[in-house]
Amino acid sequence: MPRYLLDEHISPRVAAAAGKRGVDVSAVAGSSLAGSDDMTVLREAISADRILVTYDVGDFAVLLGVLARERTCAPGIVFVDRASIRTSDIGGLTDALVALDKLLAAGKVSASAGVFLARRS
Repeated sequence: MPRYLLDEHISPRVAAAAGKRGVDVSAVAGSSLAGSDDMTVLREAISADRILVTYDVGDFAVLLGVLARERTCAPGIVFVDRASIRTSDIGGLTDALVALDKLLAAGKVSASAGVFLARRS
């Protein structure tokens, strides 16, 4: 089953709400990782076998390239579309993450090369 780590700018309320719906998710915000640089967060996600969920497409796309050159595999990354799911939209992000979790668990999609998460119209 997929497991997730929410980047620091994502509210831990998303982790709590998704957890109540059966998703294994933890948040950087409020944890010992709070304030860590992006590579530290990404390496922690890899170490814990968690898929990182972030709105920070630019920085993490570059970091995935660094990992590829190192031949380090990541369990995956989910890039959230800021235009369709605002950072303040706890319910929207939770719903989208729960829906994605079902697809990943069923093997219908893979997050290993990155997945873009957007609200359906």
